[in-house]
Amino acid sequence: MFSMVDDELIIADELEFADEVDQTLSESLESWKVLIVDDEVEIHNITRLALEDFSFDNKSLKFLSAYSGTDARQIMKKHPDIAVTLLDVIMESDDAGLITAKYIRETLQNRAIRIILRTGQPGQAPERQVIVDYDIDDYKTKTEFTSQKLFTAIITALRSYKAYTELESLNSDLERRVEDRTIKLQDEINKRREIENILSGILNSSLDGIVALKSIREPTTAHIESFRCLMINPIIVRAFNANQEELIGKLVSRKFLNNIEPDLFDRFVQVVETGQPLEQDFYYPWGDSYWYQFASVKLDDGLAVTVRDITARKKIELALQESNQKLESLVNIDGLTKVANRRCFDIRLQEEWNRLARKQQLLSLIIFDLDFFKFYNDYYGHLAGDDCLERVAQSISKAIDRAGDLVARYGGEEFVVLLPSTDLDGAISVAQRMQQIVQDLAIPHQQSSVSSIVTISLGIASMMPTIEGQANRLIEQADQALYKAKQQGRDRYCT
Repeated sequence: MFSMVDDELIIADELEFADEVDQTLSESLESWKVLIVDDEVEIHNITRLALEDFSFDNKSLKFLSAYSGTDARQIMKKHPDIAVTLLDVIMESDDAGLITAKYIRETLQNRAIRIILRTGQPGQAPERQVIVDYDIDDYKTKTEFTSQKLFTAIITALRSYKAYTELESLNSDLERRVEDRTIKLQDEINKRREIENILSGILNSSLDGIVALKSIREPTTAHIESFRCLMINPIIVRAFNANQEELIGKLVSRKFLNNIEPDLFDRFVQVVETGQPLEQDFYYPWGDSYWYQFASVKLDDGLAVTVRDITARKKIELALQESNQKLESLVNIDGLTKVANRRCFDIRLQEEWNRLARKQQLLSLIIFDLDFFKFYNDYYGHLAGDDCLERVAQSISKAIDRAGDLVARYGGEEFVVLLPSTDLDGAISVAQRMQQIVQDLAIPHQQSSVSSIVTISLGIASMMPTIEGQANRLIEQADQALYKAKQQGRDRYCT
């Protein structure tokens, strides 16, 4: 489908399901519709991957994709029951996302859909102005949207959407009742009870654990000493192997909360005293679950806490994190010598150049290679040559262990050592130590013209980086020094 243009993609989706009206209706009742609006295909893929196992209120997510504001507006007409849209600001125009947001609220008069604005360039639209002018529910830069924050944003948006639609439905029902007959006092009482039953039903059927706590303060200092349980739903009740009547009214002590998570009591106090919400994951083995997410918000002189079991999602996150670390290692580590590769060196060189240019500190570089290594390979074989390169690289890497220093394979038998905040004398000292390390290895080299063991030639350069200067100048100078060392007979260093 992605090989087709955007308009064709939308038409294809409609044709595919045109004959399946009943199935579409069924899916809309069993899933939350989420519209991803972004002109970058990768953003769509990442969002779907991060939320593929998402479930809220026993309903999964059904994703719709638009790659421009124009496409999004067409989809909105056909799908008025979209719950959440993740809306990019800049697409076919700098304000395509804002135009779409205004279209949703003013033209479609859709107040139910939750709009989460995402942008890679937050300077294009100040946050407060966007939220006020375009009735945005949330506004984030794309760099803020970690998997965790995306999950939380969608949960919050769906809760808001669900509450809004339920309230709309209830309001419509009340309006019809007003039109049909005069509301009597007893009707009002019955309706209020009905609402209370609905809210109670929502609370008791929630997949999240929910508890409301009231602050218990010391009379003279007004400091919070503990909390009292005002309300608790069945999810939390089951965790304590009790019933609601036994737990409501009970004190929740500092010791109890801190056993769940260190300093949790003090953080709950901060929520009450400052009004700042608290949200985090915590590890607490209980039954088959051990990872939970809780969010707490101020509620009068107390707080409301929601707790969700995120063990399954946490396993996926941890597995993904491990995979990313392995991928990062593969991208930046030379497969043969297990030191940094050329790509890693190029990135670090530019980073250190820019950093030290601002700090006005010296940057030194050593380029070295193994003397007559081609003859070594021809005489001992390529497997022995690979082993030789690895031994030399690893020995030097273990010795050059100052934070910030980098040993990397530059290519073939040539290596580099990057030494931030190091002057020429310091670099010479490192070079001399490297020579001694290689000599101590005493790797036989019968084909060398300078020694019976493997030796190295080194070129050293030291420079004060400048903002307007090029980092390649440092490489060129070190390379010239290496050429000089070879001309002078090898097994030495030159600056």
